[in-house]
Amino acid sequence: MGGVEQDASRGTSAAVTLPLHGVPGRIPGRGAGVVAGDKGEGVSSQGSAASDVDEGDTLARPGVCELSVDGRFRRIDDELCRSLRRPRELLLGRKLDEIVAPSAARGAEELFVRVLDTGEPRSDESRLLLPDGTELIVTLAFTRLEDEQGRARGIFGLVTDLTERRRTLEALEESRERYRTLFHSIDEGFCVLEALFDERG
Repeated sequence: MGGVEQDASRGTSAAVTLPLHGVPGRIPGRGAGVVAGDKGEGVSSQGSAASDVDEGDTLARPGVCELSVDGRFRRIDDELCRSLRRPRELLLGRKLDEIVAPSAARGAEELFVRVLDTGEPRSDESRLLLPDGTELIVTLAFTRLEDEQGRARGIFGLVTDLTERRRTLEALEESRERYRTLFHSIDEGFCVLEALFDERG
């Protein structure tokens, strides 16, 4: 499976090439190449939404999907199925808002509508519900797909799992706070000495 190809000299993503599965066909329009169905072909996008993946971060590989204008999954890759812990058959045809956590529903809807209406690629943090009820912290990055007349015909989406990265950052901050508290609570002073020796010892 492909990945995010990044231009290290400019710090932006140059392309995303990942296999999608769903309704076969072409996706003409800004920022997207050919998306095929179940024959193993792939999707290639150079939309700005891909550039929101920071090459300096150790993030999970983004999942890729195509959404219809009413927010239903039309195509979805293996990585996103794994992240959502659902088989493709249960996701195709379902609306995105069915798996968005209630606390993030409004923000996800506003992001989707804004990209669909303006054609400007955008991204935002969101939360998706897993089958066991837990929440997945993600970045949703959307780019509008257009037909030959420039009309919106769907959304190309990158979904990047931030959960492990967030846990790592929280653990690091907790560790810093613990040692900061320890430093301020000690009742004895201490000092650090550095011994310097010349060639004679």
